[in-house]
Amino acid sequence: ARMLFEDTVVHCLSNSDISQDDCERADVLSKLLLSRLRRLKEKKIINTDKHKHYALSWYASNTPVMAALMVLFKHCVGNVSCIKLDECLLSGPENFADLDDCEDSMGAYLVFDMVRRVFCRSGKAHSAKRDAAPRTFGVRRTEHKEDALNNPEKSNFHSSYPHKNARRDTGEAIRGYFDDLNFKAALGWKHRVGPSGAKILTSSISNGGLFVWDDATMNRLGSTKSRLQVKEVQMDLVAYLIESTYDIALEKSKNVSASAGWERFLLEFA
Repeated sequence: ARMLFEDTVVHCLSNSDISQDDCERADVLSKLLLSRLRRLKEKKIINTDKHKHYALSWYASNTPVMAALMVLFKHCVGNVSCIKLDECLLSGPENFADLDDCEDSMGAYLVFDMVRRVFCRSGKAHSAKRDAAPRTFGVRRTEHKEDALNNPEKSNFHSSYPHKNARRDTGEAIRGYFDDLNFKAALGWKHRVGPSGAKILTSSISNGGLFVWDDATMNRLGSTKSRLQVKEVQMDLVAYLIESTYDIALEKSKNVSASAGWERFLLEFA
């Protein structure tokens, strides 16, 4: 499974077969993702005061990391320089792990429309539910299925792909049914992440970690009024990073999510 598990990350980062072409492709992909991030802020975050939010600044600083991971895990198309701003940057579903193989993991996932053969949504799975159970990939898929059946008008995603047995209040055209969807893992980690995995996620690059954790971001995270420990908040931030990166990599016309993402940090952790 091509995921952000500690063993696969260490394997990829120590792989001597990383080519110059891979490095150049990651550089091009990083620039494309930053362009899409700017469009995301302009189109989906109406409050312009939030455009300079520390979480989004942290997102931008980690875009090169995400571009490198997408290239290493073969999650992006071969020639990214030929992809237009509104087209999909992702490779085929065969390069992503099925959620059936990693239901107990957290991070971010993708939804693949098996009829149209396109990715249509990304999503985040992290932290605990109200009953303190871990909110894993498997839990999120079950929640989506229940909403598609019982409350299909709750979101554009569920109204676009309702359950076949759902009662719908509107006659709006649908894109398909929930059973037409295949959930895939984007990048993630076991919900019982070990010490080495936690270090990769929450330590700065200079200390053996994978992401940029600058002092300004860490100071803001340390001052948040949250019941979570700072490391848990960091992992929540990483999950948003992955979700949002894969969201902006989707083809615009096929993406059924109207959300800008980062809800918790733009609202609760403002």
